[in-house]
Amino acid sequence: MSLFFRFALALFVTAMLISGCASTATQPPISTTTISILPTSMPILTTETPAPEQPPSTTIINSGNASQLKKIASPDLPESKLNSIVFAPDNRTMVSGDTSGEVLVWERETWKKTTFLAPQYDAAEQDAFFGTLALISNGKIIVTTNSAGEVIGQDRDGKEVFTFSLGDRVYSTALSPDGKYLAAGGLSKKLIILDLETKQQIADLSSDYEYISALVFSPDGKTLLACYERPGNMIKTWDTATWKETASFSHTSERFDYHDILFTPDGTTLVIASTRKDIEFLDLETHQVVKKLQGHTRAPYQIAFSPDGSLLASASDDMTLRLWDVQTGKAVLVLKNQHEVGTVAFSADGTLLVFGVWEEGIQVWALNEELAPAPVASASGEIAFASDLDGDFEIWLALAPHASAGVNTDGSHLRQLTDNDAMDLSPAWSPDGSRLAFVSNRDGNDEIYTMSADGSDVRRLTETPDFSESFPTWSPDGQFISFDSDRGNNWDVYIANSDGSSSRRLTEHPGEDWISSWSPDGSQIAFESKRDGNYEIYVVNVDGTNPQRLTQNSVQDGAPKWSPDGSKIAFFSHRDGNPEIYVMNADGSNPLRLTNQASEDSFPAWSPDGVWLVFSSGTNQQSEIYLIAADGSQLQKLADTGAQNWTPAWRPTP
Repeated sequence: MSLFFRFALALFVTAMLISGCASTATQPPISTTTISILPTSMPILTTETPAPEQPPSTTIINSGNASQLKKIASPDLPESKLNSIVFAPDNRTMVSGDTSGEVLVWERETWKKTTFLAPQYDAAEQDAFFGTLALISNGKIIVTTNSAGEVIGQDRDGKEVFTFSLGDRVYSTALSPDGKYLAAGGLSKKLIILDLETKQQIADLSSDYEYISALVFSPDGKTLLACYERPGNMIKTWDTATWKETASFSHTSERFDYHDILFTPDGTTLVIASTRKDIEFLDLETHQVVKKLQGHTRAPYQIAFSPDGSLLASASDDMTLRLWDVQTGKAVLVLKNQHEVGTVAFSADGTLLVFGVWEEGIQVWALNEELAPAPVASASGEIAFASDLDGDFEIWLALAPHASAGVNTDGSHLRQLTDNDAMDLSPAWSPDGSRLAFVSNRDGNDEIYTMSADGSDVRRLTETPDFSESFPTWSPDGQFISFDSDRGNNWDVYIANSDGSSSRRLTEHPGEDWISSWSPDGSQIAFESKRDGNYEIYVVNVDGTNPQRLTQNSVQDGAPKWSPDGSKIAFFSHRDGNPEIYVMNADGSNPLRLTNQASEDSFPAWSPDGVWLVFSSGTNQQSEIYLIAADGSQLQKLADTGAQNWTPAWRPTP
């Protein structure tokens, strides 16, 4: 196996594993209409509305800061299939609904749950209940539906306030922005409007179309819209002052399932999530699609606007939660998971993003102002990395920018060290910074080489024509180099003298061992291994004894790098849904996530003073080199090259 292939494998093995696990048989939840939290200025069923109580963190999530979100809570619900999440207007409680009919009430901050309605069906039953959930404007009345076709309003103590029977399964409900009307529709042709003040039906909007999979009021409350799926896809609108039909149209001849639909905040455009995978923006005047958000590989289930309207969140069958910049149409954050993401909502104050992952539970993400770190010392020095900037992979050198001066992203601080028709990859500095070890196939297969820091005096260290080597790294005293090799017909870690002589096999296991890093005292080597079923991080003594596992996850942890003082190990992991950079104690305890980007972050390396980390971030089409302070602050891009840039290494201070 070539180094290039293993290089790509190290970067993208987790993404491949996830796509391979995606279920092709799972059906989307029928009721996925996002129910807007109603304004507290127009309450119903009460004469007073409590003023919203702001949480400790008041940072509003928007398109400018969404990439910096961090997970702050993850309550477990291992048997769940959540399809609804709504927040009370006071921001202190949240209500979740499950396809089983279970409704839970959550207390913000502690995230303790109380069962409001117990499950109605076993998950194994074919006709499982797909309920809807809404919260009336003052937050005191919870609206649910049941399999008997009833729409029920109950106060927080479970006391029934109203019940209305539709006579058939209810798949969609919607509350008007002023809190006055409740619309309900479902499998049959029936669509009714309930006046919540009088508890009486005031309109019957039934038609020849059926299977209402989405209902929504316009932001100004003047229009009600319904999406029908039988006998063909149809959208209808009504004037809420007269309940007269104002439009009936289909924007496609293709048959598909609507999952969710929203008005844009200005009320001029519809945003549609469906089995067509792309999220479509449909102009209400022309009935034409004017924009598509592309990126989901399977159908989005539910969508939600951030309160300021700058972001659209989408929960999908492809096991991702995506945040889109509405103006640019680009994804600013992609959170990958192990199961389908069934529902998503922003808190009423815009400070929390919450979504439900089937068979896992709820994830709560926020921007925590209290964790904002103080500025650290500016970065300096030289960084070597592999790049295909000139057409094939070569070793390049970049000057680390001073944080106070900003980043010279035009590439003028880059210098090419190697130049040949082969691939040169994976640079590693000697402890004194005088030489670089790297991998090249310039002589026919992947071997280890060294060269002077200016690119001269190239020396070949290994010679195994029938096998490959990869990922060299130097011992702290400069006398040895560890590397990976498949010379034993299995990838293991080897150690050789720094001139290539006297190589010996350090690890020997049927599972793959590779990407090694020496402890600063030279007594141990950390490495990535698949010996227990998936890629985890281990350490072993330099004599091969006492291997110990440091991480344990169902996803990949890889590319460990010891900090200069030996107290920490940096690595990348997919444990929170997307490859990101983490730091943990040298014994594997207290892992801390540093990055949170839509792109895939990997191959971290420390600055000589241990204050900074450098890493690769991107995709298999383009990846750039970034710097970040070891406390997670001051994220900086080294250069905008438009190329693939991998495995950076910071030059030791002479």
